[in-house]
Amino acid sequence: ESINPSGKDIEIGAYDILPAPKEVKCSGSMVTVPGTVKVNASSELSIAASYLVEKAQLCGIEVDGNAAFPVNLSIKKDESKNDEYYELKVSNKGIEIAGNSPAGTLNGVKTLVAALERTNGKNILPEADICDYPDLRHRGMMLDISRNYTPYESVKDFIDILASYKINVFQFHFNDDEAWRIEMPSIPELTSFGSKKGMTHDEKDFLMQTYAGNGNPDDLTTSANGFITADEFVELIKYAHNRGIEIIPEIETPGHSRAVILSLKNRYNKYKDIDPAKAEEFVVWDTKDTTNYISVQGYSDNVLNLAVPGTYRFVKRIIDELESMFNQAGVKLKTVHLGGDEAAIARWTTCEKCLAAFRDDGVDVDKYLATEEGTKELSELMYATFIKEICEVILSCGKTPVVWEGF
Repeated sequence: ESINPSGKDIEIGAYDILPAPKEVKCSGSMVTVPGTVKVNASSELSIAASYLVEKAQLCGIEVDGNAAFPVNLSIKKDESKNDEYYELKVSNKGIEIAGNSPAGTLNGVKTLVAALERTNGKNILPEADICDYPDLRHRGMMLDISRNYTPYESVKDFIDILASYKINVFQFHFNDDEAWRIEMPSIPELTSFGSKKGMTHDEKDFLMQTYAGNGNPDDLTTSANGFITADEFVELIKYAHNRGIEIIPEIETPGHSRAVILSLKNRYNKYKDIDPAKAEEFVVWDTKDTTNYISVQGYSDNVLNLAVPGTYRFVKRIIDELESMFNQAGVKLKTVHLGGDEAAIARWTTCEKCLAAFRDDGVDVDKYLATEEGTKELSELMYATFIKEICEVILSCGKTPVVWEGF
């Protein structure tokens, strides 16, 4: 009550937004932003200008090249300042937003939009000089649509929210043990099988029911079922890019891979009698491995096999698919997250194919296996080797690999 006394109004200014600008100097005068403004921006600031036009309309402000009130967007480079530094000046002569880069100018636009939204349609702002910059270059948020599906339009809404808070990285967690949620045209089973969950005793046609759902794999009204099409993902990439957000897709490896493994087994069974080579292409398990294990998630079939070539072919194919979709969006795919956490890596120490692969590389496997501590060290060596090799796949594609820390 002493902090926020009941019954008393707390005055909140238009620039009291999140994240809070570093410096706001108000003159005491007020500026009425008219219902029609003119936006001036060079071509390199097209994203900032388009964002401003879109959001201004939602605030009841139209953009007209003949309007008297200008909103001027520019770049004012200063090597001594943060790359995303910007200055925002609001006066009765107009609004000036000057950034140290296109990203800085876009951040200034987002501050202006947030301030206008706080006026509840009045569009009256304090005359002010604002200086601001982010403390962190990477400002990220992750969304998991695997366990419980989030549809395309809702993901767009999520991206809008990220943009409003100046979040610039969206880690897209679209696959896990429970489902695969983005269409990969060359491996359709990932979604024709791996995006559906229901009541089943054999998981021949869809995954078992987990988390939300009513047991019907064809019911798209529940968050158990559904996937984002390749065309929709292309649009999401564009949508995020036009709000200053980089999408980092996450491919879960080597653990959290149950949906992948069962989807690829569905593919294997489809082709094994009619096209054996196609069936074998993405075998990510050892058919002779009878290892019993339980992962931290409670599964006994969610770890990729590090010793079969299909595992690396699969990851490479997914990178190719993702890159194709990014290229269609006109955006460069720069970073790929490879998961890496919570994998039941101890199972590799009882897999004969895995042990044979390390023996072939000159590792004294039997010495490691002689003690419990040695077996643990061997599993960690296997994990480190897998991460190194899978990262090399990503690097060979010209991308930066990222993994969770720890296993």
